[in-house]
Amino acid sequence: DIIARPTVNFTQLFLGVHRDNWGVEAGIFPISGLANPIFDIHYMPGVMVDIPFTLYRLGTLVGVSGYVAAGPGKINAFISNDFNGNYVEDAEGNDLNNPHDAYTIGANYDFKVQDFGIQPIAMVRVASDSVAAPLSYGINLSSPDFSGFKVGFDAALSNQTVDGTAKYDAQLFRILASLDPGFGSIEAWFDIAKRTDKDVYDEVTNTTMDVDHNYTYLWLLYKIPVFKSDHGSLTMIPRVRRITEKIDNAKDYTRYKIELLFAMSFK
Repeated sequence: DIIARPTVNFTQLFLGVHRDNWGVEAGIFPISGLANPIFDIHYMPGVMVDIPFTLYRLGTLVGVSGYVAAGPGKINAFISNDFNGNYVEDAEGNDLNNPHDAYTIGANYDFKVQDFGIQPIAMVRVASDSVAAPLSYGINLSSPDFSGFKVGFDAALSNQTVDGTAKYDAQLFRILASLDPGFGSIEAWFDIAKRTDKDVYDEVTNTTMDVDHNYTYLWLLYKIPVFKSDHGSLTMIPRVRRITEKIDNAKDYTRYKIELLFAMSFK
């Protein structure tokens, strides 16, 4: 009999040092795709909207990240191991497949001007010639709090041109807002996104063409406090998500997701 050892997986497992002016951490560390849509189109370009980085990659990266205070803001940087290349050889020891590991190097600069938040960001994948290596960049803007009301704007673009892989251009633009009505809080954002797949082969015409995928995405939720004490709290969160995807003469898709969440915290 063959006894296989069970596999142990961790959603997060990292060690780090955090100081006022610098910090570093390594392992499986969290990073917010909800707050930054560039992670969606860089790591999950085939899906792009409906928070794929958070759902499918659990909002984490494997690698090293750090920050350092610089001027009026803070530089944040990371290196992530996107996947390990699987080496395959035949019975005679000849290489059948020997791709390199793929890594993403990313950096952004957080700073404020008159209490308006500004964050330019860039990310690039380093990989062997047979692996897709997108270059992604964008900017995130946020307003100060106006009596419980805040707005923001995110823009992210990604481009992938490696020969022998799926080539594409992708863009995502987000408008978001939050409101404190005096009881709980309301959050909403709306995405407009597009991915153009390059040189797609058409079996009918025996030619290649560019195929456009157009997306919209609405996220709306209301955090309603139910209970709060010195020992913890309970919050009810009704949430609505609406996604559309259109491909010319091929697809016209709309889906609603209506959810009711409960968040508990303990002290």
